[in-house]
Amino acid sequence: NHNHGHTRTQALYLQDEWKFAPKWMLTAGVRQERWQASEGEIYTSSLGSNSLRERTEHGTSPKLSLAWQATEDWTLRASFGKAYRFPTVAELYQTESSGSTTRISDPNLKPEKVLAKELSAEGALGRGVLRASIFEEIVRDALYSFTDYSNVSRNQNIDKLRARGVELAYTVPEIVRGLDVTASLTHVRSKVLENALNPSSVGKWVIRVPDWRATLFAVYRLDEHWSGSLGYKYSGRQYNNPDNSDQWPDTYGGNSKFSTFDAKVSYRVNKLVAASFGVDNLTNEKYYAFHPYPQRTFHGEVRVDF
Repeated sequence: NHNHGHTRTQALYLQDEWKFAPKWMLTAGVRQERWQASEGEIYTSSLGSNSLRERTEHGTSPKLSLAWQATEDWTLRASFGKAYRFPTVAELYQTESSGSTTRISDPNLKPEKVLAKELSAEGALGRGVLRASIFEEIVRDALYSFTDYSNVSRNQNIDKLRARGVELAYTVPEIVRGLDVTASLTHVRSKVLENALNPSSVGKWVIRVPDWRATLFAVYRLDEHWSGSLGYKYSGRQYNNPDNSDQWPDTYGGNSKFSTFDAKVSYRVNKLVAASFGVDNLTNEKYYAFHPYPQRTFHGEVRVDF
């Protein structure tokens, strides 16, 4: 096909930290961006080549974070930030058919605008470090690609999304000699607030955002040569259709819940040479994110640093 185009982003970022009192720190920053899309052309069999106008967009993204050293061991922080995500070349210009699949781009896509807020506390708990946070993200003109039942994928803007959640993360170095453990748990309540292009999605869960996520990662160093690691990941219910109509998650086109384990053993021969052997998806979990994820996978590596 004859589809092509160029995008270019130029940005300037400034940040400063100000310790205006013994226990207080203010961090302020701003990012100024200039984005251009040019030389765009989309070819279709019915209309032929269609040259598209050059576009220029600007974005100003401020950031503000206030930290308070509440005690010797605990820090409280409030953060606020705005960010832009500009469309990619594929989202703007990749209109094509391949076999039974059709992709439809949109050269008039708006940049995605994210407004994020977070309150967090971080400090010592037992032998480790705990971080707890609550957060909210408001996304306007969210950039999404949807695939309908006729296998047609479309890029479009969603007027307004919201995600609210809580997250806990805990790290314990040397829980016993040689063993480090890191764990996290996140719950997100997401909702489509406005969507003029698909009103049936309003009030539904945001696609491809799981309600629960959890991770656990352990590394054990037996000695200066041998080490092993075990990782666990859980992802909860999520949807692939904007109206949340996909009720069969464990099949092609669905988005599954899953629990997976990854394991690896490493041996360092000397300062220059190391080898490892691992197994991803150790329990051979069968799960989908529209397409099937890989099942049990073995991999090996020999690495030389010089």
